Amino acid sequence: FAFTLTMMRETLLVLGGAQTLLRSRDWEQKFVHDFSKVMRLPAVEQVYRLVNDAGYQLERNGSAKMIFLDTSLQVAKALN
Repeated sequence: FAFTLTMMRETLLVLGGAQTLLRSRDWEQKFVHDFSKVMRLPAVEQVYRLVNDAGYQLERNGSAKMIFLDTSLQVAKALN
């Protein structure tokens, strides 16, 4: 989840036009630039919130299978 949150942050920076603040490496930057062409700002914010909430639930010892399934379904819904 930490990597996903990092990629969402980087995507948000690219969408906002702040490429100078990127922390990612070579292949990650290519992914972020390609990914930002597909993503829109509301979707990035929603996915970020969903993944952050899922990480919190895992920290609270929730059922990993249920959390991953629920999060993946909610992310798919947010992207469509």
